[in-house]
Amino acid sequence: MYAAVTSKDYHDNDSSKNFNLTEFSHGHLTVLDGWRAISICCVLIGHLLPLGPGKFSLNETTATTGMAIFFTLSGFLITKTLLDNPNIYTFAIRRILRIVPLAWAAMIILLIANGSSLNTWVSNLLFYSNNINTLISNGGGHLWSLCVEMQIYLFLAAILGIVPRIGIVLIPIACTIVTLLRIKYHVYIDMVTWYRCDEILSGSIIAMIYTRRYGEIPQRLLAWLHPSWIFPLLFICAHPSAGFFQYARPYFAALAVGATLYNSPIIFIKLSRNQLTKYLAKTSYALYIVHGVLTATWLNTGTTFIKYSKRPLLFISIFVISHLSTYKFESYFINYAKRITSNKKKQLL
Repeated sequence: MYAAVTSKDYHDNDSSKNFNLTEFSHGHLTVLDGWRAISICCVLIGHLLPLGPGKFSLNETTATTGMAIFFTLSGFLITKTLLDNPNIYTFAIRRILRIVPLAWAAMIILLIANGSSLNTWVSNLLFYSNNINTLISNGGGHLWSLCVEMQIYLFLAAILGIVPRIGIVLIPIACTIVTLLRIKYHVYIDMVTWYRCDEILSGSIIAMIYTRRYGEIPQRLLAWLHPSWIFPLLFICAHPSAGFFQYARPYFAALAVGATLYNSPIIFIKLSRNQLTKYLAKTSYALYIVHGVLTATWLNTGTTFIKYSKRPLLFISIFVISHLSTYKFESYFINYAKRITSNKKKQLL
């Protein structure tokens, strides 16, 4: 899910071409590390720490804000990747080996521990359990987001890898249709793909604006915006009491991320360069997977007092396991994917 966007060096593009965007040398954007770190912190804080009386719904709002940012980043990253290199083979191999190994490892552990049925095994391992309400109930409730991601990845790969010109038009239409469906059926927030994927597709639209598929006017509009205006609106739209404004959540998340591509405050750029921020961005996928699994263990049991007294140990466990997963487990598959796709390119040449 959280496929980290990281690199070591960055450079500033020609401001006459891209409004002085700050990019990493390998094409990744500096500010995405900042957003990814904010996203995972919002999810962890919203899920694991008390943020006030339940009647204020601050935990739910914070976690929802984090997920909206995460989906926007995913849509942006995947779409930009496909637009830059519409090679479905390379895209599929790298995405599968980035997401599936850790996801399956977590799912298999939970499926065995929960004594799940064959149907539950199949729906989870094939990433469609979010649409038939057969999620792993204990420790795997958060994995619905992986299902949404994998399904939309297939959609984006199909239209951008096969018919990119049509996709450039179809994606905004699909995003609008999903939002209209949510409005029609009064769905403020859901885990079902066709009620949630507008958060990913809105990020795709930002990627197409960034790569100039719609000309310079949308870029100039984003350059006019300031993230400090938009992020509070995103947080408001993520609140359960926001009513109709919750339908705008995907678009405020996209505007917040998009604005920092063109008009990022110095403090946000410094935050994105920070080594801790980069570390959180790099380990964010593992942090997301691991934190949900560990909430089903002894570390999250007992009375409210006992449960929260274990929180330091829970956080330490989350970060230690996530670190090992990122650098010892996931890195093997990521490097293997790069190696086999690079070899394929050499063979074709």
